[in-house]
Order: sequence, then structure tokens, then C-alpha cells
Amino acid sequence: GISAAAAIDKSIDLAEESVKAEQRLVSALDGRKKKTQEILDLAKQLQATTELEDDTLIEQAALMKRLGVNAQLLPKALQAAVNASAALGQPLETVVRDIALLSRGEGQGFGGRSLKLIPGIKELIDSGAGIERIVDLLQEKFPRAAQEVADTDFGRVTQRVNALGDAGEKVGVVFIKLKLAVLDELVPIIEKMADAVDSQAFKNGIDLAKRAVPVVVALAV
Repeated sequence: GISAAAAIDKSIDLAEESVKAEQRLVSALDGRKKKTQEILDLAKQLQATTELEDDTLIEQAALMKRLGVNAQLLPKALQAAVNASAALGQPLETVVRDIALLSRGEGQGFGGRSLKLIPGIKELIDSGAGIERIVDLLQEKFPRAAQEVADTDFGRVTQRVNALGDAGEKVGVVFIKLKLAVLDELVPIIEKMADAVDSQAFKNGIDLAKRAVPVVVALAV
């Protein structure tokens, strides 16, 4: 079975991954708190109705923004990517990258190829339609695709596992705080010990001990 120490380490790792995902989102959104919170709330909502973890959704939102999707469109674009990914059987990151390509007007050639098989998308790209219209069409075509996948028995199992991961993250945060509290107490003690080792009095004591050892040995003999 899993030892208590291994379980604690795992929970700390989960908490660390969650914090880093949120930090990447904050950075991608240039520190805009309101928009960041909107994406965090959306990720929680999508986790509750799909097979995806909120950390994965947060990471993909950050990636989409870094690749050029407008912050105002980001919530709708993320939902469209999630549903299109489920409907097409494509990895979420593939769809995210293709939406970002189309948002930059790079839909020619292989650009946006995971989406071009969807009826109507290629025509929109060829007509020079904006990314807003493409995202709207994706939502019109696949409004509940990700939720329908999650509504299967296999999907519900995945959702339970994701919920356990969230619980692990919360436990990890508690243990991180305990670890910090312990380190805050230990560091000053260790620093004082190090200072004592470097002190002249300590060095003199070591020299005296070295000189005393032969005498003690001689007396013992």
C-alpha cells in the first residue's frame, strides 16, 4: 500500500502543481485579478461537468492567452475548445493551439487543421471571418459534447478521481504550511549552531580536545 509519507508527498506535489498553474494564468493575464478569477471559476465549473481537471483547464487557458487569444474572448474560447476536443476526439491542447492560430489569422495551409473538418469552419476561415464567429460556431456545433462524455460511467469515474485530486491539493496546502512553520523554527536554531561552529571559542575547544586525546590515551596505557 501507499505509506503515509508517500501520500503526504503526493498531496504536496498536487498542491504545488495547482499553485504553479494559477501563477502561469496570472502571468498570462498580466495580473488582471478579475479576469483571472473568472477563468478560475470557469475551470471549477467545467471540472464539475467534464472529465477535465481544473488545473489542466487553467494551464490551457494560460497557453491560449499567451498564443494570442484576446482576454475578453478567453472564457468562451476555452469552453469552445473543451467541447470541440471532446467531439473530435482531439487532445485539448491541439484544439487550443488551433484556435489560437485562427485568432492570429493563420488559418491558411495547415493552420487550424483540427477544426477544418467541421462543416462551416473552413468556409468561415476562407471568408476571413473573425475568431469570435469561429468560436460561436464551435459552440453552436458542440454545445454539450464534453458534458455528454462525462455523463457516461467511465466519465463519472474520472470525475471522482479528479475530486480526489482536489481533496489531495487541499491536504497538501495544509502540510506545506506545517512544513513552513517547522522550518521557520528550525532555521534560526541551525544558523546559531553554524555561528557557534565558526566561533573562535569553538575552534579553541576543538584544538584543546585534539591535544588532550594523546594524554588521555597515554594515561590509559
